[in-house]
Amino acid sequence: GLLAVDHQLELIGRVLEAAVQAALFNVAINLSGAQDAEFAARLTEESARLGQEAARLRERALATVRKRI
Repeated sequence: GLLAVDHQLELIGRVLEAAVQAALFNVAINLSGAQDAEFAARLTEESARLGQEAARLRERALATVRKRI
């Protein structure tokens, strides 16, 4: 029923966050060898921003699911 759907939505949110974190980790690995320090710094900042946004969206989604339980 509805509880099963809510549980699935929570799991989907957590899987999506894990995918974002894996992508950001990959970016960090690739930037560690970048020769253009300015480029690397810009992408590092953008990655941090995206990681924070992903965490914010995760919390928002989980709060929505928890309200329905």
